[in-house]
Order: sequence, then C-alpha cells, then structure tokens
Amino acid sequence: MAHHHSTRRAPTAAPVAARRGALAQLSSLAFLAQLGILTVMALAASNLAYATCSSRRIRKEIYDLSAAQAASLVGGLKTLYNNGVAKRFTDMHVSMNSDAHNTPQFTPFHRAMIWQFETELLKVAPELTGLPYWDATYQADDPGSSFIFRNDMFGAAVSGCLTGSFDGIPNTASGLPGCVRRDPRPNFTLFSSTLLANALTSESSYSSFESTLEYGEHASVHNYVSGNMGNVMYSPSDPIFWAHHCAVDYYWSRWQGLNNGANANKYNGQHKNRAVSTRDVIMNQTVGDILDYANTLCYEYQPPQNAPAGKEPFPVGGSSDNSPGKKVSDSLETVSADGPPRSPRSRTVSAPSPLTPDFVTEFGVDRDGVDRVHQRAAATAKLLQDQIASGIEVPSMEDLARLAMPDGPLVQTKNENPQKSSAACAAGVQLVGAVMTLLVALALSLSAF
Repeated sequence: MAHHHSTRRAPTAAPVAARRGALAQLSSLAFLAQLGILTVMALAASNLAYATCSSRRIRKEIYDLSAAQAASLVGGLKTLYNNGVAKRFTDMHVSMNSDAHNTPQFTPFHRAMIWQFETELLKVAPELTGLPYWDATYQADDPGSSFIFRNDMFGAAVSGCLTGSFDGIPNTASGLPGCVRRDPRPNFTLFSSTLLANALTSESSYSSFESTLEYGEHASVHNYVSGNMGNVMYSPSDPIFWAHHCAVDYYWSRWQGLNNGANANKYNGQHKNRAVSTRDVIMNQTVGDILDYANTLCYEYQPPQNAPAGKEPFPVGGSSDNSPGKKVSDSLETVSADGPPRSPRSRTVSAPSPLTPDFVTEFGVDRDGVDRVHQRAAATAKLLQDQIASGIEVPSMEDLARLAMPDGPLVQTKNENPQKSSAACAAGVQLVGAVMTLLVALALSLSAF
C-alpha cells in the first residue's frame, strides 16, 4: 500500500509544478503588463506636466542679446533698482543668508529667487524673452574684457562706484553705505568652459556637485568682481549679480540633464544637522517642484552662440540685430553642424585663481570646502592640459549643452536639428570617453591629497 501510495503521488508532482510555473509566468506577465501601463501613465503624466506651460521663458547668454534686448535689459534693471523692487530682493537675500549659502539649499534657493526676480524684470523689459545669463567661463583668462563690462551694458570693470549704464543707481545694500562699488581683482583667472565642464561631469552626487559649483565658479566670479559683489549678503545690490546667478542656474540645469536626465531629481546633503529632502519648502515651493524647473517654472536655456566664438553681438551704439560685432578672441572658431559654435580646442586650460583670503572672510564661505574644490580644480586643469598636449579632445560646456536632453537642447537654433544627428552621438561617445579617462587619472592624482 505504501508503494502504491507513493506511485499515485509521483505523477501529480509534475502537473502541480507546471501549474505553479504557469501561474508564476502569468504573474510575471501581469506584472510586466502593469509596469507597462504604469510607464504609459507616467509618460502621459509627464506630457501633461510639460503641457501645463502655455509658453516658456527663453534665457539667452548675454552675448546673444540683440541691441534692442540689451537696451531693454539695462532699462528694466534700472527701473527695478529705482522703484524699490530690487531692494526687496536684496533684503530677501540678507534674511535667507544662513539657509542659502554653505548648504545644499544654495542652488534651489537661488533658482527660486532669480525666477521671482525675472518675473518682475519681464514686466518692465518687454523685449526680453527671459533673464539673460553671463557665462563668464568664456572670458576666464581675462574676465574684465567681457562684453558685460561695456559702459552701455553693466559698466566697466574698474575699482570704484559703478560706471556707465548704472552710474548712480540706488544702493540697495542697507549694510554697505555709499555707492554701489566694484573692485576687480587683477590677474584673476576664472574656471574655463573646459575646466568647468569636466569639474561638473566628474560629480555624480548632488551634494558633491553643489559644493563644487558654489565654491568653484560661483565664488570665483564674486571674488573677481568684488566690491558689493564680494559681500555674501548684499551682493544683489550690484545688478551684475542677476546675470551671474542665472549662469549658476544654467550650469546646474546642464548637470541635471546629463545622461538623459539621470541627475534631474538628485538632491541630498545636510542642512543644519538634518538631511535635506525634495519635500522641503523653499520660498513657497517644494524643492521637488524647483528641480523640475522646465515644467513648474516654465523656462529653458538657449545654448550660447556668440560667446564660444568670442564675438560681441553688436558694436557700441549699434542697432543691427543680425550681424555680430567684433571678434574679441584671436583663436579660430570651430563650427559644429549640430549645435552652437564650439570654443577653440587648442586653448590652454589654466587653473583658476585661488580665492583671496579677504574674500573668504567677507563672503563667509567654508574654508575647507573652498580648499578641496580648488585643489581638485588645479589637479584637473593640469590633467586636461596634459591631454590636450597629447592630442586628446576634451569636452567643454557646449558639449553638455548638446547632451543635456535626450533629443538635444530644448531650444533649437538655426544650425540644430530636432533630433540628435550621428555627429552629436559621436560627440557623446567622445565626451564619455574623455571624462572616463580624466576620472581615472584624477583619482590617481588625488590619492596624494
């Protein structure tokens, strides 16, 4: 009987296992189907979110403004500094100092702040499509030569009270009596486009990226201009603050877009002994919404056109919006068929100047953080220069502009195609290869630190 019982159980084992396998397979298929539905729903939700913006502000690099847009920018800023609006934003910056500097909240706070300022500016500057940004990396070796320091723009890079367009504007810095001043540092080098691109692409975590940006190019420009810009609380009293911080946000947006947007929602770190969260509220908006700037704040960045080639958009007093002015760089322009002009690849990559001790004290930056960022920048600059000397092409910010979105930049220029071309894909492969080569060498180099 025992044998007969076992012979009856044996034949049923296979069908049971088969039924279980079939059920598991059906469960897997059901899961995949549900996953597919959820994916479609997520894409639909994304498209709906994208469609919530009836239009988008387009922020242009300051070298790409027409004469009419530049005049509108200057006139609009003067209006805001004369009617008290700019004073309100300077006071806001003062009151939020400890929550907006030396913290992971640095980038979302300033993104929200400049967006609110941009809203006010567009009310009085009708020719603008958005707040222009000044990408100073293209004038890294001689920032004082930048188009932004022309007298018909933001005034000369000279020590003393502001000159040119903003001569005599009200000083919105209640803690800094007298006129709005600048004190440009001589022989001061900023982060170049190539150096900044490699510094940003070498950071995979948000907290590391944020400190690299805050203590790197952000602080370097403040240090170079100095005067009111050298004071952490009252720096918005100089109108150039807005163009600079718009560029800081531009760099963040490019980092967010790397690897088909893999960094878009990254946000981590410690603020006042607690972990930050995308649910945190900054200036009446959640950080999550601030991260998703294209869909919630409804703006996008046009990649630079004239600055990579060293061309001013129009001569002093010029009125032509279609013919660029003088070429201020003696290097040859490299034109890409699928994007904006590339900056010259034969240019040397210099290490940025260290922040001056008086600026570090006045601006209140974290000394250890500053030292780490600038040691790393100096090491990276040397490695990049070695690569260039070996004939290896290294990426720059224009490459990040091409690769920031899966289908290319949000704003298509006259030389850009709606979809990435094979040349753009090749540029992506070159960028990844160059960055990986750099990271390996950088890791070995920094092991001594």
